[in-house]
Amino acid sequence: MRGTHGGHSQSEGAVYDVSNKWRLEITEVEAVRQLAEGAAALIAAEQRT
Repeated sequence: MRGTHGGHSQSEGAVYDVSNKWRLEITEVEAVRQLAEGAAALIAAEQRT
């Protein structure tokens, strides 16, 4: 992910650029799926503590 003004930039208003399949070798759908799974795992871990 990149900030709103390209690589190595900060995000403005929680907006990020998610790289596509050409850059990451996964589709945008897969990237969002992995993000959702990671967020769910973090929430579960926090609830266990």
